[in-house]
Amino acid sequence: MARYRNISMDFWTDSKVVDDFTPEDRYIYLYCMTNPHTNLCGCYEVSIKQIANETGYNNDSVERLLKRLDGAHNVIRYSAQTKELLILNWCRYNWSASEKLNKPLLSEIRRVKNDRFREYLAARYNERGTVTAQYNAAEDDRPEVPRHKHGAHGWVRLTEEEYARLIDDLGEEELTRCIDYIDESAQMHGNKNKWRDFSWSTNVNFSMNRNEVKELWRQREPTKRQRECYGRPAAAPPDVRQRGKPMTHKEMSEIFAVMLLAYPNAEVFKGGIAKLGPTINLWVTCLPEIDFWTGQQAVVKLVRECKFPPTIAEFKEKAEKVQAEVRARIDQAWNYLKLDMALGKTPEEAVARLSEGTDIRRVIEAMGGPSRLIATGERTFGDGTVKTYEYYNYDGFKSAYETIIRQTSALNSGPRKAVGPGMKQIGGKT
Repeated sequence: MARYRNISMDFWTDSKVVDDFTPEDRYIYLYCMTNPHTNLCGCYEVSIKQIANETGYNNDSVERLLKRLDGAHNVIRYSAQTKELLILNWCRYNWSASEKLNKPLLSEIRRVKNDRFREYLAARYNERGTVTAQYNAAEDDRPEVPRHKHGAHGWVRLTEEEYARLIDDLGEEELTRCIDYIDESAQMHGNKNKWRDFSWSTNVNFSMNRNEVKELWRQREPTKRQRECYGRPAAAPPDVRQRGKPMTHKEMSEIFAVMLLAYPNAEVFKGGIAKLGPTINLWVTCLPEIDFWTGQQAVVKLVRECKFPPTIAEFKEKAEKVQAEVRARIDQAWNYLKLDMALGKTPEEAVARLSEGTDIRRVIEAMGGPSRLIATGERTFGDGTVKTYEYYNYDGFKSAYETIIRQTSALNSGPRKAVGPGMKQIGGKT
């Protein structure tokens, strides 16, 4: 492990750094290149919390700055799943042409956990003139890391590294609660799904907590320049265009009508919808962040899982989980496309790799084609000059994908007509 990292003086005169990087961008980028976690290959493991502790920023600021280095400046990639940071141009300045470098460099690359990061580094490694045997990252058979049993019945199995990460993210008390819940659920049903283990990276009870925290910054209001440059998704039906708006009294009445059907003997619903005017108004007032479509998905999940009518807090919690599921699904698709483009593929080539008839292809068509994955912005300097730059159009992709999801009610695994916006009848009465 090197104790020193050399930074070229050209860093301070590079036109990209001078014109585009803010002082915060330069600071965090220098940290990425010189922190004690760096290694020979330029892809290393570091958590958001570690970066925050070592730079003095809070977690939200770190995520915001890493996103800028990734999307706006295209100099790094960060995987929230494996907590690995990849510096794209590291090889240009830190890899020599010496044959002696091949063995230690290959050893570092093989330890990279993110498959796409490892493929990127493998491609750069194979371009070295001194490499005699090409390295195929896709065929690399790495030894399986042992998993240890957790919980009273041992259904939850995690590696030591996964367990440490979960402790870091959730805290010991919350992690113990999650493990006990999953372990007891599996034991109660005899593990009917035949799962061999419950990985932290795939289990929704774990990943949901992580995503809810790490994606909060995406809810922030975009800048004026961003709003002008974002790609426009295809026109959506009226109920889809209303996403993000609070439910009206009429829409909340439809939500309550579904609960009335699901809980006909509940004391709160005696007298029918007509007697629930004040209660419905209270729900509308307390849930301004929940739109009608999200409420529909939440109520379907609640009536299938709960024996008793939900409270406002329970409804809000379920609706927020629906929103988190949508964000996680969109981000997974986006990261797949973006990394392909980062590896040198054009938007058209990245889309061509997708199977026909997939949701992602429908999203691309709704955006207006693969070219809309890249957006263009302008920046005016003090001397009046205007510089055009390109950036990944995440917000256009996100908006179009949300439209597709809402049109298909992808999260609703039950009957859709029961909670559709056109529902007119409840209990045989109009």
